[in-house]
Amino acid sequence: MIIPIKKFFNFAILTKEKSSPYLPGTFLHELSHFIMAIIFGGKPRMPAILPRRLDDGRIELGRVIVRNQRWWNAFPISFAPLLLLGVGFLLQGYYFYFFEANFVYTLLYLYLVVTILESAIPSTQDMKNAISSKIGILVWVFLLLGGGYFYYCFS
Repeated sequence: MIIPIKKFFNFAILTKEKSSPYLPGTFLHELSHFIMAIIFGGKPRMPAILPRRLDDGRIELGRVIVRNQRWWNAFPISFAPLLLLGVGFLLQGYYFYFFEANFVYTLLYLYLVVTILESAIPSTQDMKNAISSKIGILVWVFLLLGGGYFYYCFS
């Protein structure tokens, strides 16, 4: 178990970036965008999860290029990482059914929960993409509120 952890943290040294602990979360975040883009016809390119330094000095942890972003699919593709909250909820509820409650597994559990919850936060670019179409926002908010209302009334 020591060798994979050492290799994992050596990645930060090799890339000269301090972002390797975020790789699992970045992978989940970008994977959620990728899957939603496929579902909603966004024609995504393969996600990039290795960090890179941008021209302005910021570090981009990952990206998915969506070639067919429209008014009706920008909102769900941009907010796809919020679905990771459900994954975190399931992990929280069922983790210790599969793993014993000792120190090592508890630390792993805490790392996984924090990583998943942190990767569920939409980035600034996600927010910009989501609000790129005002009509798309109105349609999706109406659908979500209407769906919640019907679920509440008829369940």
